[in-house]
Amino acid sequence: MDGDHLSCYVLVFTVLSCVSKGGAVRPPPRPSYSGGYGRSHGYALHVPEVVTTNTFESLVSACSNSSTCQGNRTDAAVYDYYCNCDDSCATYDTCCNDSKHGAESGNVTKPDADVKCVSLRDGSYRHVFMVDTCKVKDVYVARSSRHVNTHIYTHCRSSAEDNDNPFLMIPVTSKVTGTTYKNYFCAVCNEDIYMDQLALWDLTLEGQSNASEVHLMSALRYSPEFKSWVVMKNENILNSSRVSISLEVPKPLVSAVQFCRKGLVAKCAANWTEETVKEKCGSYMAVVSHCEGKKEVLYRNPHCAICNHMEVSNLHCGRCSWEDNIRLTAKKGLVEEDVFRIVIHGRIMSRYR
Repeated sequence: MDGDHLSCYVLVFTVLSCVSKGGAVRPPPRPSYSGGYGRSHGYALHVPEVVTTNTFESLVSACSNSSTCQGNRTDAAVYDYYCNCDDSCATYDTCCNDSKHGAESGNVTKPDADVKCVSLRDGSYRHVFMVDTCKVKDVYVARSSRHVNTHIYTHCRSSAEDNDNPFLMIPVTSKVTGTTYKNYFCAVCNEDIYMDQLALWDLTLEGQSNASEVHLMSALRYSPEFKSWVVMKNENILNSSRVSISLEVPKPLVSAVQFCRKGLVAKCAANWTEETVKEKCGSYMAVVSHCEGKKEVLYRNPHCAICNHMEVSNLHCGRCSWEDNIRLTAKKGLVEEDVFRIVIHGRIMSRYR
């Protein structure tokens, strides 16, 4: 990372666990998550082959507690649910069928127009409702009169991979509004708040290298060739070692972060005429998938699948079962060295000039 990346801010990090030398060399795993908002091994729905309007409810109950508000939900299993039960579910249109906060409650507040379902880009296949743009290019920060140049706007819109800067991919959640932003810069150019009111997510780096911690951070690059983050050695990609990057929500913020799924089919086919099913398709969330070969289509709920003429026998709760967890393995041209694992809990201190 060159100096320009740090021209308008200073990152201060507490390293929770760092380089571990020696021991058996093994490829670092990518994070894996099961369930509705991560990667899962879906299972077939057990419902009658002939489905009528009266049996549609069984499609939801077939997915167990993952698609209902029954039972006790825990933060540790936040990725295992296919719908939400808290009062924010009406805002993001992700309420379970039996949630008391659904659209029929009349308590619906739409999210900011800039909120989108955005990929975390850490290999976990998770998506989060967040803001990834600036309201304006010229902004003021932390209620100060110091004008910030367009670096803020540029860093908000930039990708971590294109800039060889993994810190651009660390989401930030506002303790004031509960809104999650793509990175620190997107938060700064959208909210007029103090820096200590922004909480960065935790970033974990795992890989194999003999380099010191300082060198690891400065030599970190994204390789389009290997589609992976690597630690460069002598600026030679063939002498590089792979690095796995993962992101986690700080525990105090788990309830504020809203996970989502991109590409859900949420409307009935144009030639579907049964109004009751149409209404149910748009009224709740209980993600199911239609699996055929290696092709997967995700539906907002079983009703949306049915009104798109999908066979019930091919519906699965969550993701299709053929999606096995991916582990990073060494590729030809990449060097295997000592294993390291760095877990970083970050906070930002400003230095605007």
